[in-house]
Amino acid sequence: MPGLRLHAASAKAGFSASLPAYHPAGYSLSKLDAGPGIVASRFGSHSDGRAYTITQKESSWNSQDLRDKFVAPAYAQYQTVQAGSRTVYLYGDGNATWVDTGVWYVIQSNGSLGDRQLIELAESL
Repeated sequence: MPGLRLHAASAKAGFSASLPAYHPAGYSLSKLDAGPGIVASRFGSHSDGRAYTITQKESSWNSQDLRDKFVAPAYAQYQTVQAGSRTVYLYGDGNATWVDTGVWYVIQSNGSLGDRQLIELAESL
């Protein structure tokens, strides 16, 4: 079922969106929304109110643009890590962002995920 929902969301967004192959223990896809140029997937905890969201947007930015225009101006403290071939920025309370082949990815977890989980999610998308 998630595959069909993802296909429909990709068609609505106008680009090929993806869902992560890695899933932190205790979370599953609870919502998938799409509009022109954007897809957002929400993953909820099976046991409590914790959740995280992965947003994918079309973008012409590269990693340096992302750092200079989004990460550094808003977050004085951030980490830069390599996740496979991607440069991923970890910032705030359990958030990550990167760009890859015309798509800007943002994971927002409000502290629900640790750095290792964020990196594994980035590697699996």
